[in-house]
Amino acid sequence: MKIKTCIRIIVAIAAAAVIFIAFVQIIPEGYVGVSGDGELKIVESRFYLHSPFKPISIYPITEKEVDLKSQTVTPQGNLDFDLRLTLAIQRDRLKRLHSSYDGKYLELLVAPLVQDFFRRTWKSKPDDQDTQGLAASMVTELTPSLNAYGIRLVNARIKSLRVRQNARDAAIASRARKYGGKVIIIGSDAFDWEIFEQVSAERRLPNIEKLIHEGSWGPMISVEPLISPMIWTTMATGVEPQVHGIIDFIVHDETSGEDIPITSDMRRVPALWNIATRFGLSSGFVGWLGSYPAEPVKGFIISDRIVYHVFDPRWQKGEANSEKLEGLVYPPHLLAQLRTLVRGSEDVSYEELSGYVHIKPSEATTEGRTFDRLDPIRNLKLVIAANTTYERVARRAYQDFRPRVFGVYLDMVDTMCHLFIKYMPPPMPDVSRDDIEKYKDAVAAAYAHTDS
Repeated sequence: MKIKTCIRIIVAIAAAAVIFIAFVQIIPEGYVGVSGDGELKIVESRFYLHSPFKPISIYPITEKEVDLKSQTVTPQGNLDFDLRLTLAIQRDRLKRLHSSYDGKYLELLVAPLVQDFFRRTWKSKPDDQDTQGLAASMVTELTPSLNAYGIRLVNARIKSLRVRQNARDAAIASRARKYGGKVIIIGSDAFDWEIFEQVSAERRLPNIEKLIHEGSWGPMISVEPLISPMIWTTMATGVEPQVHGIIDFIVHDETSGEDIPITSDMRRVPALWNIATRFGLSSGFVGWLGSYPAEPVKGFIISDRIVYHVFDPRWQKGEANSEKLEGLVYPPHLLAQLRTLVRGSEDVSYEELSGYVHIKPSEATTEGRTFDRLDPIRNLKLVIAANTTYERVARRAYQDFRPRVFGVYLDMVDTMCHLFIKYMPPPMPDVSRDDIEKYKDAVAAAYAHTDS
């Protein structure tokens, strides 16, 4: 009888423990919980009875230490890091933070920011790093971004850093260096084969024609909608937009409150240049959409912020000169060498304009560093200056570095079509005869320039 009673007591205790684990959650002192999938509720009691196997998310509202382990890719290999962060979250921002990250703010918000920090600041070996200085810089740099979500980062301590290249990566890199050739990618946004055929019927485009005759060619199926940063990031990463995370030209920056162009920080997966670096191969990319800030690589990155972009709202407000220089290129010292190659609209002569449009010298005097939808000549100057800058920079950087993988993005065809396609034969019915005479050859000239 006593044995049966003992068994019943043990079973009852076990059942109570299971019920406690399944339904009751302990909230430590200095923390609060957030529950609910629809209407969120702040939970402050020490013990909380929740739905079966649906625990609430717990957040520190006073300064608490949390551990963060993750990794990122540096020019020297994969960097594993183990941190101890001291942070607190504002009570009035908890619901918003929970709505955005569902309790996973460390993995989905803090970790990517730390990964980007190490990618940009890493030197060569863990022994060469001033870990205290790195941690202090991390706190300073991450604070504005985290404050926007109500997270107050008080302190960071680096527990360990380790650079590694696994055996598989090393073997692939060795075979690539031994047997692989070079890859050159020249990307011309919105290049259209029907327009090419129309232009090539009247103008010789010898370089593209040679590629057609001696290589392979044809129309490509693109991801939709046809948004350039989304498409070019898809090409650079090999994954679909819902995976790499770049889906538009601009996003709203929670920190500054501005609408800003997409950046490399927002890309969720490695791009070609990151992958090449991981396997010890040199790479160089110029002007690729979404490449700012330039990431550390074995080789170079010249970002898409060196010159004018139509879709950057800060350029359109004339604030380009206030842009920070940090992150424009990698390695940073490359910027000083390239400055002499950068052109502005004031550097585009009447003779150069005449290769695209038929205007009088007096019509070529328009100046301005911002896009103006009512001033096609000013816009044309900006397009010419930007594209010829990237062409000059690409030639110089390629000659100096000779990378194994090289890519350059050019948007002359795309932008010129947006500006002048309606004047190209057959013209649109809503344009004047005078404007047709001025601008009818602009798109064809852009194709000819791209061929050269």
